[in-house]
Amino acid sequence: MQRLRVGIVGAGRLGSFHADKAASHAGVELAGLYDANAGQAKTVADKHGVRRFDSLESLAAEVQAAVIAVPSVLHFGLAQKLLERKIHLLIEKPMTTASDDAKRLLESAEKNHLIIAVGHTEQFNPAWSTAVPLFPGSEPCYIETRRTSGYTFRSTDIGVVLDLMIHDLDLVLSVVPATVEKIEVFGFATLGGFEDFAQTRLTFANGTVANLLASRIEPEAVRQMKVSAKHKSLFIDFAKRTTTQIVTTPEVQNGVFSPENMTAPQIPQVQPTFMSTHFHKQEWEHPAVDALSLEMADFVEAVRQNRPPQVSGHRAAKAVDLAEKILAKIYEK
Repeated sequence: MQRLRVGIVGAGRLGSFHADKAASHAGVELAGLYDANAGQAKTVADKHGVRRFDSLESLAAEVQAAVIAVPSVLHFGLAQKLLERKIHLLIEKPMTTASDDAKRLLESAEKNHLIIAVGHTEQFNPAWSTAVPLFPGSEPCYIETRRTSGYTFRSTDIGVVLDLMIHDLDLVLSVVPATVEKIEVFGFATLGGFEDFAQTRLTFANGTVANLLASRIEPEAVRQMKVSAKHKSLFIDFAKRTTTQIVTTPEVQNGVFSPENMTAPQIPQVQPTFMSTHFHKQEWEHPAVDALSLEMADFVEAVRQNRPPQVSGHRAAKAVDLAEKILAKIYEK
């Protein structure tokens, strides 16, 4: 089978990672890299023995697909030019920094019959893929996410909503089968012109409530989600790659076992083992995976089979739209 000719746009930290993944994929021919910083692009290109392109146009003339791994504010302009040249795209998250721009990219992709995949790598985390089939479904639940890090001096062109919270917005929207009806927010900037801390409460039409917290000024890096429903709880640790499910027994679910039916002498006998007896716990620990390699493989197969990728442009655009609404509320004062 003929290999897919892929070019990398952006030779920074993420761009160099994507170049590694493209170069190591058996179904990919890494054509080369383009970056406005010619020296940086040459360093990465020389590592893989490929061409450093002098312009986006020269790269587009030599590839079938491209990865965009540049500052977020540049995503739209570069993506639009490549789509016009009929190039399939894998765009780092966030897809764009504005929802109208995301819509325009989708229109261009549909017009030219092209694939857009977006780099929400948590969708490839085994802790998440294990949890998805366990979600309460249409039953209202409470979701709490916490995503924090120290200040990395990367993604300084955007705030923490588009930098970190966007991951959890995508995750939550992918499993809650309802529209957002209410948004409440709180956020502030500590180190610059963009928010470094943000908390939002989303209320969905089906009754689900999601509290999302993101901060890039914390001493500890955390990537966690908790889901609480009437008879089920899920705990997902994306960093440790663990999934925990707690489900009540049929006796509790059906109301056969109820504290109201117990006498005072019975309580001391039942209480010590009550949680372990009637709240059954399952835990899964997963080995490390290379999410960027899985993402690249999914993108390549999506192009070959003309199918939606794991995180399509349509899905990613919904996360951008919700992030934009959150940011509007943070800065409306």
